[in-house]
Amino acid sequence: MKNLLLIMLTFLLFTSCKTTEEDNEANDRMEEYAENPQRENEPAPRVSLDWEGTYSGVLPCEDCTGIETYLTIEEDLSYELVQRRVKTIDTESEEKETSGTFSWNGQGTAISLPALEGELSLEIGEFYLIPLDSNGNEIPAEPGNNFRLLKQ
Repeated sequence: MKNLLLIMLTFLLFTSCKTTEEDNEANDRMEEYAENPQRENEPAPRVSLDWEGTYSGVLPCEDCTGIETYLTIEEDLSYELVQRRVKTIDTESEEKETSGTFSWNGQGTAISLPALEGELSLEIGEFYLIPLDSNGNEIPAEPGNNFRLLKQ
């Protein structure tokens, strides 16, 4: 009985003092974040959201049924954008490809880049982008389309 008690106490001692690799990695990331003053001043969405990647969806269009949009944004602030107007009776299909660099707004919650219909502003969400109007407001959804670009 004494041996069993001694073994259990030894086991508890070793397991309670041991940290896992995940704990060590999390502590390292927290220390790196605290030691890097540039990251402390960055807006939270730029740091906390996984915004890099490829997004697709249909955006609103004044003289067509919509603009099919494929956007890839990278951590180095570069982007590749392919937009195609959905053909209507009065208009022909038009496709435009652009690439370059995008910019963040002052709060770090939205990005802006040149697009088929002028400048395109998009609010960053977790796994989606929301198009914004010229005043920075979300473009209202229509039946069958919420105008969000979803991450692939």
